This record gives sequence, C-alpha cells and structure tokens, in this order.
Amino acid sequence: MSRKIITVGRQFGSNGRAIAKLMAAELGLNFYDKELIEMAAKRMGMEPEQFAAADEKGANPWLYAGNHVQNYPNHMLPINDVLFNVQSQVIRDLANRESCVIVGRAADYVLRDRRDMLNIFIYAPMESRLKTIQKRFDIDEKEARNRIRKQDKDRKYYYNYYTDSGWGEMENYFLTIDSSRFGIEETARILAATVGAVTF
Repeated sequence: MSRKIITVGRQFGSNGRAIAKLMAAELGLNFYDKELIEMAAKRMGMEPEQFAAADEKGANPWLYAGNHVQNYPNHMLPINDVLFNVQSQVIRDLANRESCVIVGRAADYVLRDRRDMLNIFIYAPMESRLKTIQKRFDIDEKEARNRIRKQDKDRKYYYNYYTDSGWGEMENYFLTIDSSRFGIEETARILAATVGAVTF
C-alpha cells in the first residue's frame, strides 16, 4: 500500500473512534486519537492533563480568560489555541513520517494540502446514537441526548473556529458512512477495503 494518511471525523455516539481503530488495525497502520494530546504536551514540556480539558474545544475568551500557556512564544494565547497549534504540528510531523489513522482535531484541514490524505466522516441517526451512549455510560435517554448535543456542538464549534470549512458537511470529505447500517466491525472492514484500494 502506498503512503496514506486517513483522517476520521465523527459524530458523538456513532462509534467513530472504535471503527477508526479497527480500520487502522486492519490496514496495519498506527492509530492516533488521545495520544495526540500526550504528544503535544510532551513537546511543550507540560502534563497531558493541562491540555485535556481544552481538547477539541474552540477558544472562548470569556470562559478561558487567564488560562494561558506561559512557555509558549505568544503566552497570551488561550490554552485552546496553543493546543491546536502544537497538535497541528504533531499531526504534520506524523504525516511526514508514516501512514496512519488520525481521529478528530481538524486533521483533515491541517493536512488539506497533502495528496496522500483521505478524509472520512462517520455518522449515525440520533436513535442509534442514543442507544450507544445510553449503554456506554449507563444513563437514561434524556441525559444521553444532552451529552450528544453538547459533544457535537463542541466538535462543530472547534472545527468551524479553527478552519474555513464546515464540520460534518459531506462535500468536505472523501467518504461519509452511516455506521448504524453495518455495525462497528463491518463498517471498519468496508472502510479498510475502500481505503486500501485507493492509489495516488
């Protein structure tokens, strides 16, 4: 297989992370998600926990007032902006080094000028996502719906804040897929077979 970087966007409750991880294993590629926070923190000489609360959230000047990174060149930037900038460099370095699967963090936008990047978006109907989140967190439907709305809102705001594109808009992706139609394992196999067949 020629060099490929696969980026995966996902709706909360679509099982996008699990699918992306299985797809990476099927393709024999390294998988990066929360690991990107650790890599960015290490690069900054910080503890991952300092970045974790800002992960995939756009900066809010009111909410994050005073929450800055002192050892960053522009120490007045909110921690969200610092994380996005450092994480983006980590993503570029990974793409220059290896084929891999990267989940979230607007990686499709960060790598938009690369010809060896394929961007995927995984979604599912609300009914399916509600069942997934209820089971995952052992909560009722109302709480599950609230969590889905908040998480999707955060991800959309983050993506739209740092890019000039639209989160989840199908024309921005190489491939979009409804994970509820096939389940986690079959969706991963379909994506792995599709990605594996693409040549540049």
